[in-house]
Amino acid sequence: MLNQPIASPTLRKGAKFLAHTDAVFGLAFDAEGLLLASASEDQTIRVWDVIGEREEILLRGHRGGVNTVTFAPRGHLLVSGGEDGLVLMCNLDDRSSPSPIRTRCGPVNAVAFRPDGYVLASGGGVLGEPSRVQLWDVEDNSLLTELPGHQDEVTALSWSPDGRRLASASMDGTVKMWDATLGRLLYTLPRQLGAIYSVAFAPDGQTLATSGVGQSIWLWHAETGAARGSLSDRFFGGTCLAWLPDGRSLVSGMFDGSLVMWDVPARRPRGAYHSQGNPVFSLALSPSGYLLACGRQQPEVRLWQVEVQQSQGMPSVATPHVTSMPTVRH
Repeated sequence: MLNQPIASPTLRKGAKFLAHTDAVFGLAFDAEGLLLASASEDQTIRVWDVIGEREEILLRGHRGGVNTVTFAPRGHLLVSGGEDGLVLMCNLDDRSSPSPIRTRCGPVNAVAFRPDGYVLASGGGVLGEPSRVQLWDVEDNSLLTELPGHQDEVTALSWSPDGRRLASASMDGTVKMWDATLGRLLYTLPRQLGAIYSVAFAPDGQTLATSGVGQSIWLWHAETGAARGSLSDRFFGGTCLAWLPDGRSLVSGMFDGSLVMWDVPARRPRGAYHSQGNPVFSLALSPSGYLLACGRQQPEVRLWQVEVQQSQGMPSVATPHVTSMPTVRH
């Protein structure tokens, strides 16, 4: 059995979009995988035609940088959060004016739909001050509940596949797991030495991955919070994470500009794709799992094709290079 070939995903460089004029902090595919939205510090959201490889829509509305963006699980409802403390909901089908939600919690760093699309979670806050996660009714934009507890701004959110639990990451170095139905805290993962910038449920909902400043990527038992170990300590400073549908492969974006494909069971990198100091700030995987989008500090959105090959060992990996050395934003 050990000698049988296994699927080994690799990445192949695809189209690059360069319309933004500042860092790209958020990316999201629509439910069909035909549209890609990118959110930027330049105060705009751009929606790209993935097949045609061209910009389809330019959206403005935030008075400040746009930190996060997501599509509803069905239809073309696009939601964004920004430095202005607003959550904007925009229906791309009728191009109506965005419907604003005033969070009154400071800048919004993360928005995430519950898998059924009826509830939206948002998180953010003011640096150095206690913050809370908010849950909103998508039908009428009303506030359902608030989940306080973090001692610094919330940086990332991830729903479990069944929609019962919500994980929140924070600058305070903690990740909290919530029972989203009852609105109560289930557990808090051990505090890390630096900020946690990304948290992501595996496709089966059994494992949680976290990454942050100066840290390895850690894996946790999603039900209990027990540590399942870390991935190779060769790469530090993960900013964003994306699981592939097989649940065995995880892609991480790094502060040093690396895009790393991990073999999770083996706890080692399958390949690294370097960009010479241009930090990766956002990742998004298409619903099919065959297209990965990557956003960076030096403003670009790159598409990567996820290719699965049968291999007895580690596949060969191409290494693209981008010649730039921007200042890393922490």
